[in-house]
Amino acid sequence: MVIYIQLLRKLKDEKDNIMQQYSVGKDVVCYCGKCKLSLSHIIVALKDPQNIAKVQCRTCKATHSFRDPSQKKI
Repeated sequence: MVIYIQLLRKLKDEKDNIMQQYSVGKDVVCYCGKCKLSLSHIIVALKDPQNIAKVQCRTCKATHSFRDPSQKKI
């Protein structure tokens, strides 16, 4: 029984690490179309806890939709 409980706790911790929870005001790296670079941004709006809607660039202060830096076209 103890091993089962430990396994459940371990699975819960792994799930929490995989499903990252975002919140307004946190920093995130995002592609900025104005700066043409992947830079630090502040989260301004969320679609839901796992999806970012709008961010503000810390460099140029532009507000735009979240663009995942790994999805940028070359």
